[in-house]
Amino acid sequence: MIRRVVLKNWKSHLDSVFEFPKGVNIILGINGSGKSSIFEAICFGLYGTTPDLQSKKIKLDDVIMRKPYQRNEAEVLIEFECEGKVYTVKRVIKAGRGSTAELREDGKLIEIQSSQRVNEIIEEKLKTSFDLFSKIIYSKQNSLDYFLNLSPSERKKKIDEILMIENFEKARSSCTTLIGRLEERILEKEKFLGTLNIERLNSEKNNIEKEIKEIESWLIPVKSTLAEISTKRVLLEEEYERNKKIKESLEGLRREEASISSLISQISADVEILTSVCKGLDRFSILKELEKTKKEIKDLEKYVSDLKISLDKKINRKSEISSSISFSKKKIEEIEKELLEIKEIESKLSEMEKISNQKVLEESEKNLLELKSKISSLAGNIESLEESINKLMSAESKCPVCDSKLSEEKKKTLIEKKREEIEDTKKEIENYKIKVGEEENRIRKIKEDLKKIEQLRIKLSKKESLEKDLEFYKNQQIIESDNLISLEKEIEEYRKDLEEKEKILKDSLIKKNELELALSRINEYEEKVSKLGELKNRHEKIKQQIKDLEEKISFVPLEQLSQELMKLVSRERELAMEIRGKEELKARLSKSLEEVRKQIELFEKIKQEIENLRRIVIDLKVFKEALKITQEKLREEFVQAVNSYMSLIWSNLYPYKDFATLALKIEEGDYSLQLQERSGKWVSVEGIASGGERSLAALALRIAFSLTLSPKLKILVLDEPTHNLDSNSVEELAKVLRESVSEFLDQVFIITHDEKLENAVTGKIYKLERNKEVDEFTRVIEI
Repeated sequence: MIRRVVLKNWKSHLDSVFEFPKGVNIILGINGSGKSSIFEAICFGLYGTTPDLQSKKIKLDDVIMRKPYQRNEAEVLIEFECEGKVYTVKRVIKAGRGSTAELREDGKLIEIQSSQRVNEIIEEKLKTSFDLFSKIIYSKQNSLDYFLNLSPSERKKKIDEILMIENFEKARSSCTTLIGRLEERILEKEKFLGTLNIERLNSEKNNIEKEIKEIESWLIPVKSTLAEISTKRVLLEEEYERNKKIKESLEGLRREEASISSLISQISADVEILTSVCKGLDRFSILKELEKTKKEIKDLEKYVSDLKISLDKKINRKSEISSSISFSKKKIEEIEKELLEIKEIESKLSEMEKISNQKVLEESEKNLLELKSKISSLAGNIESLEESINKLMSAESKCPVCDSKLSEEKKKTLIEKKREEIEDTKKEIENYKIKVGEEENRIRKIKEDLKKIEQLRIKLSKKESLEKDLEFYKNQQIIESDNLISLEKEIEEYRKDLEEKEKILKDSLIKKNELELALSRINEYEEKVSKLGELKNRHEKIKQQIKDLEEKISFVPLEQLSQELMKLVSRERELAMEIRGKEELKARLSKSLEEVRKQIELFEKIKQEIENLRRIVIDLKVFKEALKITQEKLREEFVQAVNSYMSLIWSNLYPYKDFATLALKIEEGDYSLQLQERSGKWVSVEGIASGGERSLAALALRIAFSLTLSPKLKILVLDEPTHNLDSNSVEELAKVLRESVSEFLDQVFIITHDEKLENAVTGKIYKLERNKEVDEFTRVIEI
C-alpha cells in the first residue's frame, strides 16, 4: 500500500505532504486545485512516466512549477509497503536535464545509478507494470465505466492489450505473413531448379575430370626431362661463369702488372735524380738548424709585434697632444675675446646704473599707483554725478539734496552743469590714463635695464676666473708643444728599429723555407725508395697470381661453352612453354570443373533448402494453430478468474436480490459484462442497469481486474467516479465504498469535487484549495 507522498514544485504543488492509511482515502477539491496531479505524481514516482508523458501530450519539463514561481527542478517522493518491507522512491526532475531516481528498502539505498533499473525493481516487487497501473488500477477522470463505454471491438482490443493477448494475435498474423513468403520462396527456388540440367552437369563434370587426368599423365615425364636439362644448364652456367671470372681476373692482374712496371720505372728515375740532389745533406744538421731558425723567427715576430704596438701608442699619443695643443689655442682665443668684451661692459655699466636703478624703479611704481588712485577717485565722482542727475530727473518740485523748491528751469540748469562736470572729469581721466601708460613703459624699460645690468655683473664676476684659465691654457700649450717635439723624436727612433728587425725577420723566413725544402727533398727521397721496394714486392706477387690462374682456367674456350649453354637454354624454354600451355589448359579446365561443381552443389543446396522450407511451413502452421488455442485458453482462464472475484465482490457491493451475480462473458469475439436475473437469465449491463447499478458493476469489474492482474498491489484510484450519477446513486456508491470495498482492497483513493463522497471515507480526507485567479500554489488541508 502507499503510505506517504511528498510533492515539491510539482505543477501547482509547492511542498505538499500526504500520509495515507488503509481504507478509503479522499482528495477533495474544485477543478484546477491540483487533485489529479497527485496521482500523476504517484504514477511518475513508481514508473518514471505518466500517461500524458508517454503519449507526448506534455514534456517532462512541463511538470515543474511555473506559477506562482518559476522553478528549475521538481521532486516526487513515494513511500510504499510491499511484503512487509517499506520502500522509498525519490525522483528529481531538473529543467532541460531529465530526471534522476533513487530507491531505498527499509532505509537502505539499493539503487541510484539508473532510473530504468529503479523502474524494473519496482515492477518486480509490485508485480505490476506501468500499463496495468495506468489502465486498471488508476481510473482516469470520469472513466469508472470506461470499459462499458467502449465499442465491442475496442473493448476486446483494450482488454487483450492489458492481458498482452494482442502479442499472440500479432504473432499469428506474422506467422501467416511468413508462411506466405516462405511458400513464395519455395516456388521461386523450384522454378530456378528447373533451369538447371543436373544430368548434363554431371556428364560435363566427368569429361573435364578425364581430360585433366590425361594432361597430368603427359606432364610427369616431360617435367622430368625439363628437370634434367635444367640441371645440365645450371652446371654449364657455373662452369662458364667460373671461367669468365678467371679470365676477367687475369686481364685485371695483367693490367695491374703493366701499371706497376710503369710506376717502378718512373719512381726509379725520380730516386736517381733525388740521390744527386740530396748528396751531402744531413737530416740531423738540417733539423737542428731549422729549429734554431724557427726560434729566432718567433723571437723576432714577438719583438716586431711589441714594437708595432708601442709605435702605435706613440702615434696615438702624438695625435692626442696635437689635439690638446689645438684645443688650448682655441680656448686662449675664446677667453681673450671674452675679456675684451668685459672691458667694454665695465665702461657701459656705470652709465646704465645712473639711469636705471632700484630707487628709480620704486619712484616710478609709486607714481603709477598714485595715478591709478586718482583715476579710481575720478571714476567715483562720475558715478556720484550720474546718480545726482538721475535723482534730479526723477524729482518733482523739491530738490532731492536740500529740500528747496525746484523749478523746471533750475532742474535743467543743474542737470546741464553736472553733465559738464562729468565731461570734464572724463577728460581728466583720459589724461591720467596717458600718464599711466607712459609710467608703465618707463617701469618696463627700467626692469629690462636692471635685468641687463644683472647679466653684465655676472659676466664681470667671471673676469678673474677667465684670466686664470687664460694663464693655464697658455702654460698648457707650452708644455704640450715641448712634449710633442720629444715624442716625434721617439717615433722616428722606433720606426728605424722596426725597419731593421723586419729585414732580419724576412731573411730568417727565407732561410727557414730553404731548410724546409731540403728536408722535404730528403723525406721525398726516403718515401720514393720505400715505395719502390713495395711496388717490386707487389709486382712479384701479381706475376705469381697470374701464373696460378693460368693453370686453373679450362682448356675449353668460352665461345664453345656459350654455344652449348644457348642450346640447353633454348630446349629448356621450349619444354617450359609446352608445359605452361598444358598447365594453363589444365587451369582453365579446373576452373570450368569448379563452376560445374558449384552448379551441382547449388542444385543440391537449393533442393535441401526447399525441403527445409517445407518443414518450416508445416511447423509454422502448427505454431499458428497453437497460438490461437493459447489465446482462447488465456481468455477463458482470465474470464474465469475475473468472474470468480466478481461473484464474491457483487454479493458484497449490491444489497438487493434482483440481480444475483455479475459476470464477464465472451460472446462473438467481444467481452460483455452481464447480470444474472432471479430467473437465471443473463442480461447485458449496458441494456438494463440504472446509473447506480452501472457504476457498481463498473466498480466490481475494476476491482476484479485489479485483483486478477495485480494481486500484490491491492489498491484502486478513482478520479471523479460520480460523473453522470444522481445524488441517490452517489450516496449508494459512498456506502458501498465505505462498507464493502475494504474486504477486497487495502486502499482506495477517490479524487472528487463531490463532498457527498466524504461519507465513503475510512482513511483520510485531504482538501485542496487554490486561488487560480492569482496563480496561487495548492494548499493542502487535512480534514
